[in-house]
Amino acid sequence: MICAAVSGGPDSMALLWFLESRHVPYFIAHVNYHHRPSASRDEAIVRQFAAEHQKTLWILHPAVHEAGNFQAQARADRYGFLSGSVE
Repeated sequence: MICAAVSGGPDSMALLWFLESRHVPYFIAHVNYHHRPSASRDEAIVRQFAAEHQKTLWILHPAVHEAGNFQAQARADRYGFLSGSVE
């Protein structure tokens, strides 16, 4: 089983369509940092795809980090989530 970690953008959704077309067993993981104006829309796109294709979906809403390096913290949150270290 593959974990397809997707953002909800066009490239990520193309990956999901590819996996579907090849009948590859997978589940979906999405992290919504609420950092971009389109973050909620992207999550909704991923949720809709998962529902329509009856796929398991894991979503993480990490705590907002006001200070420090956002990219580094986001990466740590994402890697922890995908490795099963964060719920």
